[in-house]
Amino acid sequence: MSPKIVLHYLDQSRADRIIWLLEELGLDYELKTYKRGRDMVSPPELKRVHPLGKSPVLEVDGKKLIESGYIVDYVIRHFDNNKVLAADNEEDAEKISLALHHAEGSIMTPFIVALITTKIREGPFLARPLLNIVAGRVESSYAVPNINLQLDYLEQLLKDNGSNGLFVGEHLTGADIIYMFPLRIAKERNFLSIQRHPNILKYLETIQARDAYKRAETREREAGMSKI
Repeated sequence: MSPKIVLHYLDQSRADRIIWLLEELGLDYELKTYKRGRDMVSPPELKRVHPLGKSPVLEVDGKKLIESGYIVDYVIRHFDNNKVLAADNEEDAEKISLALHHAEGSIMTPFIVALITTKIREGPFLARPLLNIVAGRVESSYAVPNINLQLDYLEQLLKDNGSNGLFVGEHLTGADIIYMFPLRIAKERNFLSIQRHPNILKYLETIQARDAYKRAETREREAGMSKI
């Protein structure tokens, strides 16, 4: 019997990875969507789904799963019956496990700081000269150097894994699912260059050409959702 899967998808959130994951595995799911308010905070309805009020939340037969890395791991362990995304060996499994933590930990921290400094720059008009100075110092001393450090590391991982353009092993895995979000953000915010990050740019092109990724984007558009 197929599980009843519901993806609670907040507009402009990290849930886009999970809808792509479900499409890659060919799983049937219901998509419930939520819009942010003008303050960009998630709506109260999400707190009725889970006390933290965050997204993604994946509901599987009534069990509510949170945290993107855990969701990716859970779905692959329980529903990847054809080994589409599962590791081929123990060494690859360890690399994927590390990626699930790395992508949501070390990588996302400087990106979140950069997002906060962007919001700081949008403060009261008369205070903006001072706010720009403060934001600029935070960006130059922490956010930008650490984003570049993480991107250089991911570039090397792709290079070390060979010519297939993926992060672990010989086929798409949970590592690719989890790393896609920060790399897409990096490209959209002009942190990538062909000279410094050729493998990352090739990776993004490869992923965005996949049928499952395109189906996920279509489902998002039809539901009125936009990416962060």
